[in-house]
This record gives sequence, structure tokens and C-alpha cells, in this order.
Amino acid sequence: MDSLKDGEVQSPEARKEAYLSRLSQNDQDNLRKIGEQFKKVMQEEERKGVLVAVGGTVNKPLPRKDIDILVVLQPHQGDIQRGTSTELDFALKDFQTFRRLIENALNQDPQLQIKEVIEPAMDEEFGSPSILKTDGSIVVASKEEGGMPIEFIRISERGSYQEVAAGDKRPFVILEQT
Repeated sequence: MDSLKDGEVQSPEARKEAYLSRLSQNDQDNLRKIGEQFKKVMQEEERKGVLVAVGGTVNKPLPRKDIDILVVLQPHQGDIQRGTSTELDFALKDFQTFRRLIENALNQDPQLQIKEVIEPAMDEEFGSPSILKTDGSIVVASKEEGGMPIEFIRISERGSYQEVAAGDKRPFVILEQT
């Protein structure tokens, strides 16, 4: 993806297309299908959220080991509330919502499948259920050869991507927003 020059503004859709054009055709197709399916599932569940590409595929030479996608959800009635249990208990319960959304999106495409599920886990070094080693993620891959695995990373904070990522200087591309 070309770097922006000082003062140059690029629309989110132009950034998305520039990002996708860097990837193989398989990866482009997979990300477009997942974006459409995510949008459909979110509309069915009357939720708002965003899929955000981050990491090496955004600004480093390709290929990479995988495509990192943050899943940022806005607050929704019925979501578990933080502070009613330990961070680990909250994360494990919230992960079930995250997992359901990803699985429902994948159920609409027989070419994509879950390869690995990494549930939230406590950091044993600190021995406290308030400190997590991971927030949890789901790795998805195409059943056919070709294309990088896609790692969906659960973000426990709720809000718009701009609110959740305030101060984060990593390059990103919004792939889908509902």
C-alpha cells in the first residue's frame, strides 16, 4: 500500500481497496466474503461493530504468516458487563459472544473453516485472574490451498474503533463497518 504524503487524505474505502490490492486474489476474496458475512450476521443480531486489519499485512512486505483482524463491537443490550466478575471470567463469557459471531459468519461460507481457537487465559506469571495473557482469538483458513490464515482477535473494550484505539499509532485499515 502506498504511503500517504503529508496532508493527503484517503477515504476509508480507498484505503480498504489499496490494502486489498496488496494481497493475493485468494486473500482478497476471503476478506471480502468474510466482510459481507460479518455485516449480515451483525445486522441479523442488530449489533454494530467493525473489522479492522492491523499488523504486517498493512504496511510490511508480503507474504506474512497471517492476516490480523481486530473485531471491535459497540455496546449491545445483553452483553456481559465488565466488573461483575474477575477479568478472566468476563473475558471467557465475552469470548462466547465473539465466537458465536465468527462462527455464524463462517457458516455462510463452506470454503472457510476454523483452524484454531485460543480462549482468553490468565497470565500464570502474575497468578491473578485480573491479568490476562491473551484476550482470545480465532484463526480461520480456506479449505482450499492458498491464502493466508486470518486471525480474528477479540477486543474486550466496547465502542467505535476510534474510541477503542485512541492513542494507538499502529497502521490499520477498516475492512467492514456496521
